[in-house]
Amino acid sequence: MVLGCLTALLPLSLAGSGALAESVIPTQPAVTTAPGNAAQTNATVINVTTGQELLVTVKGQERRVRLACIQAPRPQQQPFARQSRQQLLNSLPAGTAVTLELRARDVFAREVAVVRHQGQDVAARQVQRGAVFVFDGYLGLCDDLPYASLEAEARRRKLGVWSTPGGIERPWDLIQRLGDTTAEP
Repeated sequence: MVLGCLTALLPLSLAGSGALAESVIPTQPAVTTAPGNAAQTNATVINVTTGQELLVTVKGQERRVRLACIQAPRPQQQPFARQSRQQLLNSLPAGTAVTLELRARDVFAREVAVVRHQGQDVAARQVQRGAVFVFDGYLGLCDDLPYASLEAEARRRKLGVWSTPGGIERPWDLIQRLGDTTAEP
């Protein structure tokens, strides 16, 4: 399920990178630049706010970054939300150098990116651990990422969110059930 407010994206325009994505209609994502051609920039982690969001600095400016194509458990979904954040924090403590493969800017003014540390996709590690769900409905630019197969393996191994039969309630379903249409996904 995809909530309309969760899928609307604003074009990301950084100096020299051009527009990476157009506004997205929930069921018909539009792309102006293929994900493999996305602009990359270096950043330093300041803090991990959730299992899917970081605060980083880029050239001295603070930016909020949402990991593309995943969804972490909501704060109401304990202990999974806490575990998801802690696993990401363990991977990316403050001061860690990362590379951002920018994909879009969301309606919450976050940059949406594939984040890499030492060449490794950080979100892929979160998916492998069962710390997050694959959520391509948010961005619609996920076909080039191996997350679905990584999630299937985590599910098979009953890791993290998959430790209960069928996994915990999906965060996007929880947002909808609670009627919280202003919640940041």
